[in-house]
Amino acid sequence: MITITQRTLAEIAILDLHGRLVGEAGIQFLATVSPQIVELGVRKILLNFEGLTQCDSMGIGALLRIHQSLENMDGRMVICQVNDLITKVFSLTHIDEVLYVVATEAEALEAFDLPLLVPQGHG
Repeated sequence: MITITQRTLAEIAILDLHGRLVGEAGIQFLATVSPQIVELGVRKILLNFEGLTQCDSMGIGALLRIHQSLENMDGRMVICQVNDLITKVFSLTHIDEVLYVVATEAEALEAFDLPLLVPQGHG
């Protein structure tokens, strides 16, 4: 089972995933995220895997479909906070060569090249 909590920063949809992205959870995940891309026009998605414990081939398939949908619309998906087990799965399947994976949420946000949200003071 997977639980998805959504936050928003500027035009980035930040999805915090908790549980396991395995089996039917991959289909559930895809069904949750795909309408946001198509109907709501979300083009920047940050997936925070901090609460995710496992990801199997169904989960990887869902991630690839979302990645491809975003790429086709000049969007981007960045994944962060991946645990050692999922990192190993990504490495063994070479999915880490396709998906953009970084260590921290701060690095993930930087990957979107947002303009500064806070004006800089004059010094």
